[in-house]
Amino acid sequence: FYGYADLGSPLILSNGDFGGSYAWGSTVETAVASGADTLCPNVAVDLTVTHSRDGNEIVVTDINGQALDGVDASLPYRFRLESEGDYIITYRAKEQNWPLPKTNELSFTITSRDQEKPTISLAESLPNGLSLGDELVFPRLIVKDNRTDVTEIQLIRSITLPDGNIIAIDETTKSVRIEQSGTYLLTIFAIDK
Repeated sequence: FYGYADLGSPLILSNGDFGGSYAWGSTVETAVASGADTLCPNVAVDLTVTHSRDGNEIVVTDINGQALDGVDASLPYRFRLESEGDYIITYRAKEQNWPLPKTNELSFTITSRDQEKPTISLAESLPNGLSLGDELVFPRLIVKDNRTDVTEIQLIRSITLPDGNIIAIDETTKSVRIEQSGTYLLTIFAIDK
């Protein structure tokens, strides 16, 4: 018979960044963690990092090739966000050498996203000083992205007329007729996946 009842789970103590969104390809360092308990003097904390790929949970390896599966959480580990999506970092604390040991778990998510915007440039310059009745021919665009194939990039084009009206331009429209005096503003957005 024990004269006490251990009803509490061990605590996970950590200092560092938890969760957030990071650029695809960046390197992330895990926060160092330790454990504490009101009664049990020995608490071990381990760390696991997983990433979901094609519906499967895969254990992530650090930059030195070590699988981050139940490793000692008192050490920092650096790993690269090699693909987009969510990375789950899980800390597990367990009472050691204790009757009926209790556990505790802390998980958070790091999201890896393509944060580099596509670029747009004009293959030829826009004309300067058109007259009423002239056609403003839209220049050919050069669109590039670090991840998305050019054929999958969505382009949204509009032109703002001198009177402030905005006209959406579909992909088949190659020019507009100048019918008002003033400045025409051509706006182009490129959206990657």
